[in-house]
Amino acid sequence: MHKESYAIANPYPNPKSPPHVTTKIMELTNSSYPVRAFIRHKAEMKIRQAEAAETFCPHVDRMLLKDLATTLFRSQLGTAIYTAYPTRVEAEAIEERFAEELAQTYQHIKQQQTNPDIQKLNQLLE
Repeated sequence: MHKESYAIANPYPNPKSPPHVTTKIMELTNSSYPVRAFIRHKAEMKIRQAEAAETFCPHVDRMLLKDLATTLFRSQLGTAIYTAYPTRVEAEAIEERFAEELAQTYQHIKQQQTNPDIQKLNQLLE
């Protein structure tokens, strides 16, 4: 991990010390984490785009999307990938990958809801 140190001048210098003396050093890390809210938002946008292309646009079931996202984030893949990345670009690539997987899973589930066999099984569970 690349770290840079920056010297910050004290805004309240000691009147007895020379003005050029810095009293605080701050380390900034150049790392970025994937943002889960961005992943959910990107997935929702992908779902809306796909539904608009199919000429029907029912509302997005946000509770289903949230449950799927939670499951994905807690999976082995989710915990393994949720680490610091050296650049924001790399973190965005992970967000895009997760969003695509989340959108595909959501669309698959929604398509299966119209399957007569799935509907019969759901009725048995009620």
